[in-house]
Amino acid sequence: MKSASFFRIAIFVSLVSAAAILLFKFENEKHDPAQVAYEKLPVLEERAKKRFSEARALSPCGLDENRWILAAERKLKIQGAPIPQTEILIAPTFADIELLTFNSNRVYRYTFPQLTAFGPDFLESDKVEAKARRPIAIPGDEYERIVAAISRNTKYAMSSREYGHDGVVYYFKSGEDKCAFAWNPYEDAIGGHLTRISEILSKDPPVVRDINDELKALEDLERAY
Repeated sequence: MKSASFFRIAIFVSLVSAAAILLFKFENEKHDPAQVAYEKLPVLEERAKKRFSEARALSPCGLDENRWILAAERKLKIQGAPIPQTEILIAPTFADIELLTFNSNRVYRYTFPQLTAFGPDFLESDKVEAKARRPIAIPGDEYERIVAAISRNTKYAMSSREYGHDGVVYYFKSGEDKCAFAWNPYEDAIGGHLTRISEILSKDPPVVRDINDELKALEDLERAY
């Protein structure tokens, strides 16, 4: 009888000891700096993704992207149109390419019929002329803010090259050689506001109030970073 009691006591002591060892190990692991740092990695990953999504602006043009801007300017030059300092080229995969150029508070708008971003025709052929659309006048304040937004975001373009999903590329040019691009659309991101301003300007008629709203949202987001 005594041996049975001793055996039960021994088992109980062993279980308690094992539990104490496991608890000690768990507490040490929980407070271990390496373990704590490791557990924070997914959180840091999510924060980095959120920062990138919200602050994502434009990516700097490489040789391929510069070819699109040069092709548009070559077509304008053939038709005798001046080469602009500020421009936006909208290149959809399955619709006509559009060009917006900025000069003296006006946005001059062109369409390239039957030329899309699918295939090499736009880059290699100058047979299709740019079709001029009705230019639009933009109030001085909005005009300067649009041009300034394009200028600073092409000058300081730096985003990782993450592409969009709807097959539209927006090329932005400022000055002689500053070029950047974005795929559309980003949601509440710097690049998203710039591409939406481009879309508003290409509409008939563009709504100045909508441009103002996008400019304010863009500038507020840029101030946050």
